[in-house]
Amino acid sequence: MEEKKKNEKEIKEVAKENAKSGASRADNFSGYIAAFLIGAGIAGGVCWYTMSYTQRDVNSVGKDFIVTKECRDVLEQNGGVADGKPVRSAIGAYVESIATDPFTFYYEDEDEQTSMVAYVNSSGTAKLSGFQVAPADDGNILLTEVTEGMPAYKQGLRTNDEIAAINGTSVSETGFENIANKMLGKDGTNVTFTVLREGAEFDLDFVRASEMSTSVEYKSIGDIAYIHIKEFGQLAQGNLNTALEAAKDQKKMIIDLRDNGGGETVAGVYMAAQCCGHAKCVATEFDGDVEIFEQDFSDVENNRDIVILINDGTASASEIFTAVLKKNADATLVGTNTYGKGVFQREMLLSNGGHLHFTAGTFEVEGWDNWDGVGIAPDVEVPMDKELIGTDNDIQLKKAIALLE
Repeated sequence: MEEKKKNEKEIKEVAKENAKSGASRADNFSGYIAAFLIGAGIAGGVCWYTMSYTQRDVNSVGKDFIVTKECRDVLEQNGGVADGKPVRSAIGAYVESIATDPFTFYYEDEDEQTSMVAYVNSSGTAKLSGFQVAPADDGNILLTEVTEGMPAYKQGLRTNDEIAAINGTSVSETGFENIANKMLGKDGTNVTFTVLREGAEFDLDFVRASEMSTSVEYKSIGDIAYIHIKEFGQLAQGNLNTALEAAKDQKKMIIDLRDNGGGETVAGVYMAAQCCGHAKCVATEFDGDVEIFEQDFSDVENNRDIVILINDGTASASEIFTAVLKKNADATLVGTNTYGKGVFQREMLLSNGGHLHFTAGTFEVEGWDNWDGVGIAPDVEVPMDKELIGTDNDIQLKKAIALLE
C-alpha cells in the first residue's frame, strides 16, 4: 500500500514538472510569435512608408508633367507642335530647373545625319575652303554657305548648290550620313562633285583646301619659348612633347592658356608633369569615392622661369594645370581671374536612352583650396579685351615677356 502511494506521489511530481516545462515552452513559443509579429509590423511599416513616400514623389513629379501635356494638347489643336522636341525639351528644362550648377543637363544622342553635319562643318577642309553643308530635302548635300573670296567660291561653288554625287557615287542613294565626309581630305587633293544648280547638272573638279590642326603651338620670342595650349587631350600630350623638345635649351617660357576651356583631367595632369616633373590631382566624389591622378617624369628639369597667361576662359583641366605649375614650378600667373570650374562630371544612361550629365565631385591640387565658383587669381592682373589676343596690342603677352626679360 505504501509502495503504491509512493509511486503515485512520484508520478504526480513528474507530471507537475512536465506541466511547468510545458508552460515554459508555451511561454517561449508565445514570445517567438510576439517577436515575429512585432518585427513584421515594423518591416511592414517601413515598406508602407517607403512605398508611400515614393508614390507621393512620383505623383508630385507626375503632376508637373501633366501640365506640359495640357500645354501640348492646346498647341496641337491650334498652332501645332514640332515633332520629337516637346518631351525632350521638357525633360531638359526640368533637369535644368532642379540642378544646382550649370554643368548638369539632360541630352539625347544625335542622329547620324546631325553628327555628320557637325563633323563636316567643323572640319579643316570646310573652314579653309569656305563652305558649310546640310542635308537637302531630296537627300543630296546642300551647300548652305559658300564664302565669297575663299577657295570653294573661287572654284565655282555657290550657296544653295546641291551635290548629287561625289566621285560618281550618288549621295541620295548612299545616304548623306554615309558619304558627306568624302568631301573632306588633305590639302591639295582632288574630288569630283556632281553639282545641281537651278535645274542644271554639271561635274566640278574640286581641289580641297585644308589644314592640320594642332592643339599645341610653339614659337620663339627672342630667348623665350612661347607655347600656346588650346586644349588638353591625348593628342595634345604628343604636341606638347614636340614643343618642349624644340624649347629644350630655352630657360624662359610663356604658356598661354587663355580661352582654354580644359579637356581631359588625366591629360591636364600628364601635361603639367611634362613641364615641371611631377603633378598630382585628387578627384573626390560626393559619395566619398576618391580617384588620384598622378604623373612623374624624373628626367624633367624643373629649372625654367615660367609665366602662364590666363583669363576668364581658362577653365577645368586648364585650372588644374595652372595650379600644379604654380605650386610645383613657382610659375607667375598673368592676365585675369580664371573661370572657376573645380568640379567634374559623370554621365548616367537613362531608361529612355537619354543621358544625364551631372556634377559628381570636386578637385584638389597639391593642397590648393578648391577654386570652383571662385577661380584662380593672377599674380599680375592685366585686364584686356579678348579680341586683342595674338595681335600687336596683346598687352598681356607683352607683360609676360617683360617679366622674363
